[in-house]
Amino acid sequence: MGTTRRTGATPGTRRSPAKASRASRGAGTTRRRAAPARGPAHPADQLVAGVLDVKKALDQTLAQFSARVGGGLGEVLRSLESDSPAATGDIKEMVKRIQSVRLKPEKGRLKDIVRVHDLVEELVAMLPGR
Repeated sequence: MGTTRRTGATPGTRRSPAKASRASRGAGTTRRRAAPARGPAHPADQLVAGVLDVKKALDQTLAQFSARVGGGLGEVLRSLESDSPAATGDIKEMVKRIQSVRLKPEKGRLKDIVRVHDLVEELVAMLPGR
């Protein structure tokens, strides 16, 4: 027969006095063994953590982009509502530029985002005082 894991004695034998006294001290006084040092996480866990990090970065990037582009559009609107809006020729050019942009937002394509970005930059550049 083999030895038991807990006592190191073969089954059916008595415990040594030292081990018996240690066991009789009570459950609350025993020390736990320190947790073993963790090695590298399982590759699947690393992948999950990496994907979550990328998703968080994407959400932050989209929020910053939306704020920046939305701010540019707001600037164009404020300029048109001001006491000294852009010249009529500039406004007509802005209208042409807006009408020329073809977007398909339901597809969620990067090129549509780039088109919106470029449009806003052009419109802001056409504002008076720029």
